[in-house]
Amino acid sequence: MAMAPRTSFRPHEGVVLLVVATLLVAAVAVIYAPVRHAPFMLLDDPGYITENPYVRGGLTAEGLGHAFFGSRAALWMPLAFTSHMLDVELFGLDPGPPHLVNIALHAANAVLLLLLFVRATGALAPSAAVAVLFALHPLRVESVAWIAERKDVLSVFFGLLTLHAWVSYARAPGLRRYGAVVAGTVLALLSKPMMVTLPVLLLLFDHWPLHRLGTARANDRPVTIWRLVTEKIPLLLLALATATITILAAHSDKSLVALDARPLGARVAHALVSYVWYAWKTAWPTNLAVFYPFPTWAPWQVAGAAVTVALAGMVAVATSKRAPWVVVGLAWFVVGLAPVIGIFQAGSQGMADRFAYLPSIGLLVAGVWTLHATVRSPARRTAFGVATVLAASALATASARQVTYWRDGVTLLERSLAVTESSATAHGYLGNALAEAHRPAEALVQFSEALRLEPRDSVSAFGLGVALEGLDRPDDAIKQYREALRIDPTYGKAHNNLGVLLLTHDDTEGALHHFSEAAQFDPTSDAVAANLRLALGHLGVADADADRYMRGIRMWSAAISDDSGRPGGAEYGKALPGQLLGTHVDALRACVGTAGGSVAPFNLYVTVNADGALAEVAAVPPTRIARCLRDELRAAQAPMPPFAPFHGQVTMQFQG
Repeated sequence: MAMAPRTSFRPHEGVVLLVVATLLVAAVAVIYAPVRHAPFMLLDDPGYITENPYVRGGLTAEGLGHAFFGSRAALWMPLAFTSHMLDVELFGLDPGPPHLVNIALHAANAVLLLLLFVRATGALAPSAAVAVLFALHPLRVESVAWIAERKDVLSVFFGLLTLHAWVSYARAPGLRRYGAVVAGTVLALLSKPMMVTLPVLLLLFDHWPLHRLGTARANDRPVTIWRLVTEKIPLLLLALATATITILAAHSDKSLVALDARPLGARVAHALVSYVWYAWKTAWPTNLAVFYPFPTWAPWQVAGAAVTVALAGMVAVATSKRAPWVVVGLAWFVVGLAPVIGIFQAGSQGMADRFAYLPSIGLLVAGVWTLHATVRSPARRTAFGVATVLAASALATASARQVTYWRDGVTLLERSLAVTESSATAHGYLGNALAEAHRPAEALVQFSEALRLEPRDSVSAFGLGVALEGLDRPDDAIKQYREALRIDPTYGKAHNNLGVLLLTHDDTEGALHHFSEAAQFDPTSDAVAANLRLALGHLGVADADADRYMRGIRMWSAAISDDSGRPGGAEYGKALPGQLLGTHVDALRACVGTAGGSVAPFNLYVTVNADGALAEVAAVPPTRIARCLRDELRAAQAPMPPFAPFHGQVTMQFQG
């Protein structure tokens, strides 16, 4: 039976509401207090914050421009990045205050959730139970304790404000109230693209607890389903635009898993089992980890999950009239998880605790309101209250324990490996944490295990080089960095570290090549820029010329990338080196023949005019051999390009 919504409460009820809200905030503060001493984590925190130059610079016009018109870590979430910039602007790169901001947002979300369901249903007891269970649940720890997951707590904060605005609009429709809904939706979408489901959640809210379908409006006409849907069209268009931008960003970042790598059937099977997995972790939150490897599900698991999901759907439909909160809660859970359930797979994780931050509200609503519906007598009401307190106490205890694993990266990842299957990614993460903690021998073990499990993991190959450096084995580290670059020639950090070691071995030209490559593939790194300037200085290049050189590398890289994406550009660019060098083999031999010993690699960047003439040839790095060949090619003729000017690259690698 639905409770009649209320817009005001008797004085003693208001006091109870205030007490519950205060206790919620206090409980969250106590549970998460240890997190304020935790460091940045070596998972997403470097890419989002500590190694992101746009965030490290604080709140700047350049940073805001990149947040809104660039992408980072395959996600478009400009408001989340803006909040990180604001943290740095106010607190510097101290992790303590950002942790407190996350905690405050989570506490605010718990209070907003409490007030939302009290406003919408008029039922204080079940609303309080949902808010308490949400706030204290261990699945929340990842979203709160991880600074990079600011996007979770921030997006849900704006999502809940949007639902509040929707309650106000549903009771008294008007342009201003609808504008508040649109504003809240935009802010939620800008915080995390997972909120593309928000318009559907509003539609579910219309069914219950708002009971809008079929009710009379001011003009005495009943509200139809078509009316409810058309109200959401502007919001759906905003969500569609966000989804499109996010998919494009993930595609450009090469983080989307292709269908040929994981077929659609396997993705659907994974989605079915994952829904059951998330539901089980909500009911019994044990063995939680920061990284769950992508599993291989047995046929019986897929079949069992399909049956479970089907039964849950039938129960929801069968009870939709007398218990509408069941169908709404389960649909909220299913819809809320849809963007991250694995159909569009990005990253190597199978599941993630943080993904349940918003969707689990639906399960809590379905369960709590069903129990509350059976509470008729005073004795049962007392039992309901006692059960809520016991459940909250158990969840708070589990959350407090889970928080302890977030005190540092090593503890967090050792715990993750202890409760999940072994995976190359998890061992690599732990290796990084151990290397950061100056424990290179232990890091070496973890990186070696990661490479055993996944021999073509360039990140672990690079990490092994870092560990070898830490063990004062520079020659072995050089070999390992070269191996990482063999796996991934675009690995900027490997180029940089290899360059540093080559520079210590007095191989200035070799170091300069790798610093130049690092500047191309990691153009925002301050360390790379400093190392490149240092190597150029060894060749007598002044700082001003070094700055122009670095800007040139970035300009050439961007121009070549743009031209390769235009019609005919990729094919022409691929054939260009052979066409240029094929007619200048003797010149190449003459230039190389003057060198003694090994020859460092280099690039020649060229601009081709419409008639095939080379308008410009730049040697990067400007070694003696590179400059020699550059001078020989300046008068060369190339075939007519598909468009002009065409920017191409000739890469020279030498063996022996």
